[in-house]
Formats: sequence, C-alpha cells, structure tokens
Amino acid sequence: MNLKYLKLNRIIFAFLGLFFLTSFNIGNENKEKVRIFVSWPGAEFLPAYEWKIGEQKPIGIEPALIERILEIAGYDYVYVDNYNYVKDGDVRIDAILDGVADISIRSITITKERLEKVNFSHPYFTDGLSAMTLAESQITSKRDFNNKSIYADNFTTAYIWAKDNFPESRIVSSENFLFYERPEDRLLLEQIDVYLADMSYLRNIANKNNRFKILDEKYSNEPFAIAVDKNKSKLLEDINIAIEQLSDSGELQELIKGFEN
Repeated sequence: MNLKYLKLNRIIFAFLGLFFLTSFNIGNENKEKVRIFVSWPGAEFLPAYEWKIGEQKPIGIEPALIERILEIAGYDYVYVDNYNYVKDGDVRIDAILDGVADISIRSITITKERLEKVNFSHPYFTDGLSAMTLAESQITSKRDFNNKSIYADNFTTAYIWAKDNFPESRIVSSENFLFYERPEDRLLLEQIDVYLADMSYLRNIANKNNRFKILDEKYSNEPFAIAVDKNKSKLLEDINIAIEQLSDSGELQELIKGFEN
C-alpha cells in the first residue's frame, strides 16, 4: 500500500468517525423529553409516590414504573415541579389539559369522563375502593355508612361512589377542612366517620397506626393507568408496547408488588 493511499484512508476514516460521533450527539440532544406530572415536592401518596423536599424527583412505585417504561420506550423525561394550579378539579388530568405535562401517573382510574379528556395506557394495576375507620368504631361494613360523615377527595371515583350510594350521608372533601388537615387526622379527631380511598393507600396508613382499621371489602375495581395527552399518539403507543414487554417478562409484577403489601 503506497503512502498516498494510506493517508487517504486515514482521512476517510477520520471523517466517518467524526460524522458518526456528531450524529450520535445530535440524536441524544434531540431525544424527546417527556414531561411527567405526579405531584409537587413535599407531597406523598404512599405506596404510590413520595416527593421529599429538596429532592429533584419523586420516589415510589409509580415513579420507578414510569421511568422504566420510558427507558424501554426510548424517551428522556423530566418531572413537572412548578405547576401553579389554582382550579378545584383533578390536577392529574388538568396538568395535561393545561399543556404543563405530557403524561400523568398518580393512581388514576380509567373512567368514561376522563377518557373524553385524555388517552390512557394499558392498566398497570387494579385496585379497589375501600374504607378506613377508627379501630373501636362500630362500623363494620358499608351497610353502616348511612347517616355517617364520609370523606372522599372530590375529584376521585370514591367521591362519586359515595354520592351515588349514600345520598342520606354527609359526604365531605378537602374544601370542608383546612388545607393542611389530613383525612386520617380528621378521623382521629372524630370529625368524620369513614375515609374512602384506594385500598392500597388506606392499608399503608393503617399499617402504621393501630388506631385505624380497614374494612374487609372492596367496593369497586379501579384499573390504574397512565394518562397521556391526546395529541401524543406515538408516545401512547410506545408506552403500551413497553408495558406489554414488562408484563410478559414478569418485571411489571415486581415493580408494582408494593401495592399489594
């Protein structure tokens, strides 16, 4: 091989190397970054998520799940942490409708009304509504809910279920109390008789305080799914493919097993 030919080869290889390196970097820089809404720093809904003050992102079952899904689907992500929400609605859905987030994951049940506003991924877990009362309460089943004070967040399926099934009872929500008062605290103060929510969430509270009990009933089936902007059909498709892969491999069950403990 002559010297001139060798120099030409080196120039060609150097050019190709620079081309591929540049292309790789451009691809990384242009990789779509999905905006995820869960909540704000300082909030928690264990075992689903917890966002500690000072931390850059939340931890818990749902953050771990969505990060793994987006990793498989080939997307970068960022958590929404500065949404100035002033409405009295379902912040999980409104974050998408207001253009703040592309997706939302926060124990969101698929309902007909929500499907009119956003798309939903395949379900990743099915929970059910349940009730928590004081351990010494004489309330033992939903038959005892009549003429009682029942708490349920007004943007949830629990609130709708309570309104539909117990019209004679007093159904209250967050607007009936000071914003920093938790429902379980209101239960301890006997300001309410029953706290309705997802069983996995109520179980997490009751496991930490023996003054509470969970009734041995589920009043509904609540399929949790990821809410996706209706304009992001490709993102929805990629998320569903990732969920299917996780389900087939058994990894999905490992990621969500904390909901069942």
